[in-house]
Amino acid sequence: MTDMLLPILLLLLTDSPEQGHKPINNGLVGSYYSRANQFEKHSNLYLRADSSFVYSYLLGGCQDEISGVWSTKGNNLYLIQAKDTTTNRLYHIPDLAAPWRITKSGLKPLKKLNLGCFEEASIHRKLRAGR
Repeated sequence: MTDMLLPILLLLLTDSPEQGHKPINNGLVGSYYSRANQFEKHSNLYLRADSSFVYSYLLGGCQDEISGVWSTKGNNLYLIQAKDTTTNRLYHIPDLAAPWRITKSGLKPLKKLNLGCFEEASIHRKLRAGR
C-alpha cells in the first residue's frame, strides 16, 4: 500500500503544464474595465492569449473599438494598434502607443488617453470570473 502512495504523492506535487501552470504573460490575459466607468461611459481593454487586444470606449454616441497586438517589457504593457481597425471614422482616432503600467491592482495608462470625447487616465481592473 505505501509503495503506491509515494508515486501518487510525487505525481500530485510535480510541476507540469497539465496542472494549470501558464507562461507569465497569460496572467495578464483577460478583460479589464476602468474604475471611472459609469452608466453611459466606459473604457475597456481585452487582452487575448494570442497577444491580440481590443480596446473599446463609449460616451453617449462617441464610441469605437480599436484592435492590435500587445506585448510587455518589464512592468509595462505596450499596445500596438493595427492600421485602420477603428469602426467609427467620425471621431478622433486615439493613439494607444503610450505604455501602461502593470500593477497588482490592474493596468494604468502612463499618460492620459485622448479618446476624442473624453480623456481616460484611470486604472483598469481585471474582471474576475463570476462577476
